[in-house]
Amino acid sequence: MRLHIQLFIISLITLALPWAGCQYVKEMETALRSGQEQAVQATANAIASTLTRVTWPKVEGEQVLYAHSLNMPLVIDGYHEDWPFSNQQINHFLSLKKESMAMRLGAGGDQALYLHITYQDDRVIYQTPMQRSLFASDALLIRVQKGQEHQAYLVRTPAPGKVIAEQIIVEEKQVILIPEPDIQGQWQETAQGINIELRIAHQRVGDRVAAGMVDYDFINQVQTVGALFNEPVIGEDSLIAALAGAEPIPYQLVTPTPHLKALLSPFASLGQQVVLVTPQGWVLASAKPKNKNTALAEDIERHHIVVPYWQRTLLHWILSSSESLPKWSLRSGRVSAEFMQHVLQDSLASQWFQGSKQYTNKVVAGTPVVQDDQVIGAVLVANASDEIVSLTDKAWLGMIGVTFWVIILVVVVLVGFAVLLSSRIRRLSRLAEQVLTAEGQLAQVFPASKRKDEIGDLSRSFKVLHQRLWDYMHYLQSLSSKLAHELRTPLAVMRSSLENLEMENSLSNTAKDYVLRAKDGADRLRHLIDAMSEAKRVEQSLAQAEPECFPLDQVVNGMVLAYQDVYSNHCLQVDIQSGSYSLWGEADFIVQLLDKLVDNAVDFTPAQGLIRIALKQEQENYYLTVFNQGSSLPDSMRDQLFDSLVSVRKETSSKQHLGFGLHIAKLIVDWFQGRIMAENAEGEHGVIFTVVLPKINRYTPVK
Repeated sequence: MRLHIQLFIISLITLALPWAGCQYVKEMETALRSGQEQAVQATANAIASTLTRVTWPKVEGEQVLYAHSLNMPLVIDGYHEDWPFSNQQINHFLSLKKESMAMRLGAGGDQALYLHITYQDDRVIYQTPMQRSLFASDALLIRVQKGQEHQAYLVRTPAPGKVIAEQIIVEEKQVILIPEPDIQGQWQETAQGINIELRIAHQRVGDRVAAGMVDYDFINQVQTVGALFNEPVIGEDSLIAALAGAEPIPYQLVTPTPHLKALLSPFASLGQQVVLVTPQGWVLASAKPKNKNTALAEDIERHHIVVPYWQRTLLHWILSSSESLPKWSLRSGRVSAEFMQHVLQDSLASQWFQGSKQYTNKVVAGTPVVQDDQVIGAVLVANASDEIVSLTDKAWLGMIGVTFWVIILVVVVLVGFAVLLSSRIRRLSRLAEQVLTAEGQLAQVFPASKRKDEIGDLSRSFKVLHQRLWDYMHYLQSLSSKLAHELRTPLAVMRSSLENLEMENSLSNTAKDYVLRAKDGADRLRHLIDAMSEAKRVEQSLAQAEPECFPLDQVVNGMVLAYQDVYSNHCLQVDIQSGSYSLWGEADFIVQLLDKLVDNAVDFTPAQGLIRIALKQEQENYYLTVFNQGSSLPDSMRDQLFDSLVSVRKETSSKQHLGFGLHIAKLIVDWFQGRIMAENAEGEHGVIFTVVLPKINRYTPVK
């Protein structure tokens, strides 16, 4: 793996910065939530202490009809489209025939009770002047209870439109109907049944209210549907008897209390929603702040716009807990039983709920209100986390901005530093590779770095190693000439002594054989010294040469003509393509090169074998090839063939082959900045030597 990639991976540890920042934002939000929770709890406790002497409506039992607050006046037309209620605020009842009745209750600002009934009936029977019975038509029956006083009202109509409301008085089995102008409404017939919308003045509303349909379709009998009695009543006589008996109304009416709402308004101005509820959780009063903190609202709105959606989603994912929060809603008119139980059991309880806006939460604190050692209700104070969202958004944006630029800076610095280190290491690697040239020579100079670091130390260590190798190579190069110089004198003494000894007549035949062997060894040693001297002379002549331009093709052609006379036992051919073969250098060096290559070819070519010398040019190079028939070249010797003292000949004659010929050829080719290669010929049994000479070399004058 590359160094810059490793450092880039290491730089990813800077991602711990945003993680730490997220933890900081999370801790800050937790602290803000805790502070907000304590503030809301203190507000709830303060409000509860001021309500200990306030008159509260008493609610008993669980059978309650709740009238929701109406913030706008309703048009009494029989339709419910203008009612601002959802389905969870509708009371549903079923008849014995499974016919459904839906009832909506609303409390207006004038303290009047608004009622809307939707009844599914496949046959609507209207009031007629000729009807003999009181309940011989479909009608709406309303029962009201104030303390121990019971009142009943009958609402019916002869046709769709305005209803007729009458009070029912039962005295000694006699039914008296008295018109009731305080109950007004409309009766509408629909494809599914009946819609009835009523307005009941507040003086006709009691502590308990029951409303239900009187259906005349039950086998020409009467049945009640709704919350009139504890059980449905069937038959007119049974219904009159139930009204005369004044059975207690099972459902208690709960409506928001205006005087309690007036008490809450000052507390709601603090920016918090204050709610008064019964022990069962029914809302008696609710007050919201009318004027919000404009500066805070603008700040929140601005940050809601600035923060991108993906950042807000990421922040919400980081800060949110694994468990989902319940939703806070008072639309049903009742607080959840679990939270109310928590409030009533704990003198000061709080809980977080989902807010109305996305990514916001709401804390609700509650405390019971006690009068005469009895819990009469509870005060709930709700406060949204908009302020916390604003602060966390600021912290989040600041943290994102700082960590983003810090990460970019760290990554850029580390990657740049890695690129710098990589470039220095690559430069050192290239210098190390260039120590040995393509010709296998050791470069004379190794530039070392002056940097005082580990890479600089390594570069200087390479320079020391290079200097030692250079000294050793120089020693090896001069060793042959030194040996040749030092060995010539003792070799001449040995040679002359052997010749003098051979002239002695007293030597036996065995001694003469030994003398001949010694002379043969001396000759071999002399050939070795001559070859070493020749290689040294070639190196010296190459260093002292004076290049000039000469025709390469003429030199090659003339040498081949001479070789044909010298090597008459072999078939020498020449193949020179037409063209100009001007080359800068020494022509004598080309002659020596051909001598070595042809001499090598003759040694490996059998009698009357073919030796072919060819010359051609391609692009920027001249190609000189020498092919000879004979044995193939061993694969293991191809790379070592041009080294000194290396030979693949089989010694079959007295002629010594010490491996300097091809080495000298290599020296000459290197002087011309060329290349020499040896390989087995394809399709022919033999070896081909190829010399590549560039047309333009170091000796070519620059125009």
